[in-house]
Amino acid sequence: GADATATAPSIPGYKLATMDGNTTTKKLTATEITNGTKTITFFYEKIGVDDLVKINVKGINEADNKELYSYQKLVPVGAAAQNIEAFAQPNLKLNKETSTVDNVKATFTAADEAIVSLDGKAANDVINVVFTYGDNTANVTINAYYKGTTNTVEGFPPFTVKAEIGKPYSYGALTLA
Repeated sequence: GADATATAPSIPGYKLATMDGNTTTKKLTATEITNGTKTITFFYEKIGVDDLVKINVKGINEADNKELYSYQKLVPVGAAAQNIEAFAQPNLKLNKETSTVDNVKATFTAADEAIVSLDGKAANDVINVVFTYGDNTANVTINAYYKGTTNTVEGFPPFTVKAEIGKPYSYGALTLA
């Protein structure tokens, strides 16, 4: 047989109790397993308000620096890294190059979530996540020409509208003046 190592499971609302021998991983040797020792025990205690790390999250429009949204996530000290969601914003695109976690360029999952490490964080520590968004629109000029020409239809001058890039776009029925 081989040695076996177990990692303490994360239990919502609880943290690993601080006591001698209560580590995040425990090992059984092959000999212990062969001799009948097949139980590993982890001790937990309920998390109190003072045992939480605060993750403050906000979305900012780069064009005018206005806040688009904000929320706070409370996470137990010692929890695994957290994936923090960036909310989709109409006509805006998440800018991964300028989004930050504690003023350092953020690392993202494939689902556009910022990965926030809690390593070394203590109770009541605060982590600030800032998602920045840039314009994701293009100007679309709508023309009305006579068939087979580039002559503008009378009473219908060209006009420009904004359309979100990468999304289907249609303009309502047009009326002539």
